Amino acid sequence: MVGLSAIGLLALAMIGAFDQRAQMLEDRERLVRSSVDAAAAIVVAEVKRATPATVDQAKAAALRALEAMRFNDGEYVWVNDLDYRMVMHPIQPRLNGQDMSDFKDPTGDLIFHKMVDAATGPAKSGLLTYHWPRPGGTEPVEKLSYVKLVPEWGWVIGSGVYIDDLNAELEAAMLRNALWAGGLALVLIGLATLNARGLSRELRSLTDGMRRLADGDVTVGISGTDRRNELGEMARALEVFRDNARERQRLQAEHDADQAARNARAARIEALVRDFDLEIAELVDQVAGAANELESTAVEMTRIAEQTNAHAGSASAATEQTSTNVQTVAAATDELTSSIREIGRQVTESARITALAVREADATASTVHGLADAADRIGRVVDLINGIAAQTNMLALNATIEAARAGDAGKGFAVVAAEVKNLARQTSQATEEIAAQIRAVQAETDAAVDAIGGIGRRVSEVDAIATTIASAVEQQAAAATEIARSISEAANGTRDVAETVVKVSAEASRTGAAGRQVLTAGGSLAQRADVLRGDVTRFIEEVKVA
Repeated sequence: MVGLSAIGLLALAMIGAFDQRAQMLEDRERLVRSSVDAAAAIVVAEVKRATPATVDQAKAAALRALEAMRFNDGEYVWVNDLDYRMVMHPIQPRLNGQDMSDFKDPTGDLIFHKMVDAATGPAKSGLLTYHWPRPGGTEPVEKLSYVKLVPEWGWVIGSGVYIDDLNAELEAAMLRNALWAGGLALVLIGLATLNARGLSRELRSLTDGMRRLADGDVTVGISGTDRRNELGEMARALEVFRDNARERQRLQAEHDADQAARNARAARIEALVRDFDLEIAELVDQVAGAANELESTAVEMTRIAEQTNAHAGSASAATEQTSTNVQTVAAATDELTSSIREIGRQVTESARITALAVREADATASTVHGLADAADRIGRVVDLINGIAAQTNMLALNATIEAARAGDAGKGFAVVAAEVKNLARQTSQATEEIAAQIRAVQAETDAAVDAIGGIGRRVSEVDAIATTIASAVEQQAAAATEIARSISEAANGTRDVAETVVKVSAEASRTGAAGRQVLTAGGSLAQRADVLRGDVTRFIEEVKVA
C-alpha cells in the first residue's frame, strides 16, 4: 500500500508538471490573442476613417502603429496579405514586399500557407505552431502564433510567442515535483511502519466481524466505531451493514408472512370461484330449461289461437246466413218503407209550411214594431214643432219690442224678422216630416193586415196536410208494428251472433299475440342465458388468471 502511495505521489508530481506547462501555454495563447486583437482594432479604426482618397495614408499610419507595438519582452506584430506576401515585419524589414509562399520551417511546413488558411477559415482567425528564429538569432525554435484577417484590406495580422522554453520549464517542474514526492513517500513509509501493528489488530477485528456477518450472524458486535480514521469509517460502515442485515431479515420474515397470507387468500378465492362457477352454471341451465319450456308453451298457445280463429270463421259464416234471412225480411218491408217515405214527405211539407207561417208571424211582429217606432218618431216631430212654436212666440215678442223702437233702431227689427222667417221655414219642414211619418204608419198598417191574412191561409193548409198524415199513419200502423217486431227479433239474433264472433276473434288474436310475445321472450331468455353463461365463463377465467 505504501508503495502504491509512493507511485501515486510520483504520478501526481508528473501530472502537476504537465498541468503547469499546459497552464503556461494557455497564458501565452491569451497573451498573443489579446496582442493580435489590439493590433486588428487599430487597423479596423484606420479602415473606418479612410476614404478612397486617403486609403494609402491610412494603411501607412496603421503599419507604423503596428511596427511600434511590443509586448512580452520584445514580441512583435507582423502583417502579410492573402497572396503570401509580407506587408510589414518589424524585426526583419528585408522581408517586406517579398513573396513568402514557398517559405518553409525546418519541419517542412509552409508557414504562410498555414497562416492564410487559418485567417480565411470560418472564424477568420486561428492558432498555429511552427519554427522561427528568435530576434538576433538564426536557429529556428518552436513558436506559437495567432493570426486574424482584416477583410477590408486583405491583411493577415499575426503575432507569436516562443514556447521552446516551456520544455525546459517542464523538465525543471518534473524534477522539483519528483523530489517533493520522494520525500513525502519516505515520510509515508515511516508513518506506515509505525501504524502497521495497530492497524493489523484493528483490521483483524473488522475481518472477523465481516466473516461472522457473511455467515449470517447479525448479533456480532462492531468495535472501533468511535475512531476518527479510515478504520473507524470502515467499522461504522460494517455496523451499518450489520443493521441493514438485521432489517433485511425482519423484512424477509414480514414478506414470508405476507406471502403466506396471500397464498391462503388465493386458495380461498380459488375455492369461492369454483363454487361460484358450479352454482352459476346450474342457474344458467335452469334458466335455459325454463326458456325452452316457455317456448313450448308459446307454440301451444299459438296453435290454440289458430284453432279458435278457425271456429270464429265458421261462426262468421253462420252470421252471414242469418244476415241473408234478415235481408229477405227487409224486402217484405219495402211497401211499408214507401208508405213511410210518403208520410215523411207530407210531414216535411207540413213542417215547411209551418215554418213559413212562423216567419210570417215574425214579419207581422216586426211590422207592429215598425208602427211603434213610427209613432215614436211622430212624437218627436210633435215636440220639435212645439219647440219651434215657442221660439216663434218669443221672436214675435222681440219683434214687437223692436218695432216700438222706431228710427235707427229699426235695424234690430229687421234681424228679428229674418229669424222669424227662418223659424217659419223649419216649421214647414217639420210639418212635411209629420206627413211622411203618417204615410209610413199607414203603409206599415197595410202590411200588417196582409201578413195576418197570409197566416190564416197557411194555417188552413197545415190543417189539411195534418188530416192527410193522420189517414196514412192509420193505414200503415198495423203492418208496421208486425214487421218491426219481426225485424227486431232477427236483428237481435244477428247482433248477438256477430258480437260473439267478434269477441271470439278478438280473444283469439290476443291469444296469438300473447303466444308470439311469449315465444319472443323465450327466445330472448335463451339468448340471455347463453350470454350470461359466456360472461360467467370469462369472469371465472379472468379471476383464475388474476
